Amino acid sequence: MPISFRHLLWVALIALLGGVVAYKAGSLQAGREMTQQRADALLALTAHRARLESVLNSALHITGGLASLIAVEGEPDEERFRLLAQNLLGLDPYVRNIALAPANVIRMIYPLQGNEQALGLSYPEHAEQWPAVRHAIETRHPVVVGPLELRQGGMGIINRIPVFLNRGPRQGEYWGVVSSVIDFDTLLRASGLEGEASAYEFALRGLDGQGAEGLVFWGNPALFEASPLALEVRLTDGTWFLAIQPKDGWYKPRAWQTEAFVLGILLTMLIAGLVLLLLSKQRSISHLAMHDPLTGLLNRRAFDQHLREASARQLRHGGSLAVLHLDLDGFKPINDRLGHAAGDQALCMLAERMQAMLRGDDVVARFGGDEFVILLQGMEPSSLRMAERVADKMLEAINLPMQINGQQVHCGVSIGIACCPEHVCDEGSLMRYADQAMYAAKAEGKGRWCVWREEYDEMY
Repeated sequence: MPISFRHLLWVALIALLGGVVAYKAGSLQAGREMTQQRADALLALTAHRARLESVLNSALHITGGLASLIAVEGEPDEERFRLLAQNLLGLDPYVRNIALAPANVIRMIYPLQGNEQALGLSYPEHAEQWPAVRHAIETRHPVVVGPLELRQGGMGIINRIPVFLNRGPRQGEYWGVVSSVIDFDTLLRASGLEGEASAYEFALRGLDGQGAEGLVFWGNPALFEASPLALEVRLTDGTWFLAIQPKDGWYKPRAWQTEAFVLGILLTMLIAGLVLLLLSKQRSISHLAMHDPLTGLLNRRAFDQHLREASARQLRHGGSLAVLHLDLDGFKPINDRLGHAAGDQALCMLAERMQAMLRGDDVVARFGGDEFVILLQGMEPSSLRMAERVADKMLEAINLPMQINGQQVHCGVSIGIACCPEHVCDEGSLMRYADQAMYAAKAEGKGRWCVWREEYDEMY
């Protein structure tokens, strides 16, 4: 008997469903492979960053002891300087030379051979070097310059430490500069960033310690484009950023190239059913993990995540935030008089009212019981007036009577307000301040809102 058109249609539909599910499974596997690839790269990047920081900061601090000695004992004679510098260079193979520049003029340098022309150099008369020296003097902190090409050949990092005397009649007086040149190429090899054996290529940006704003001074600048995988390298007075990428580029597998897709095509019925079931359960679990099961509002975990993200955006881009802590007044009598089912119904009605009073970007969450928290976000520099307007709307909306089981009930609310940047901007303090302000509203008679004030920090 020939197969009916209806049966063919069902087979085609099942085959199509199996193909879609297989494609999604293949996409998930491809995503996992890409995630694993970036995780492996991040592990390698972390190890190389640690080695680079260790080697670099060891080299940067090698002359710190010499600067401290001069600050206490004053300028050494040439023989003592030679012995000290010789010992310091023996401790660190990456430092090429050390120089002393009392009154901003280089008077001593070790080793002298190959560096003779640097003697007598006056920093104020050297347009390329004076700005960094002046910055070190003004800030009283070491300044790292480079990497840059050295006259002696190769690339070097120059570390300059301003010295201020701290003993004797000249205490506090500026003495001069202790500088050292660190061999950049040797530094790279020691940290493992150069070498054919590595499966990765690296790049560094942040010339002169300017961090993410600085120029790319080594490696392929393309590594910092799009979504770079990079970590901060801390210097004494600034930062670099070290980026990584596989030498063959980031692998971007296609869904149909994966084992999951092939297996899905071979077992369409089984895979389709299992994947659909798993996806359905995954969505349910995800929703339950982030939402209050009674009201459907966000729960504490989800709210904390929204608050962290909003605080990070405010820190990067400015704007304002406000947290409103709401605690219902007179809710317990509803439970006692009408039962917990009626209380749950009232909470759901009040949750809908709160949600209706907010904009799309604002967030309301239930923290349990009759306690709610609202997050307001805005681009304006102040969020206080916005928070006060919303608090007025909440008072009005929540005070409206409700019909439950044929009876009219109502409750009020006490609201505490804390704002960023007016009060504080870190998440924990915003929540604590809003909580304190809410208790103040309770203490002042309930059914009102209060904006956080400093004295609440000691009262509640």
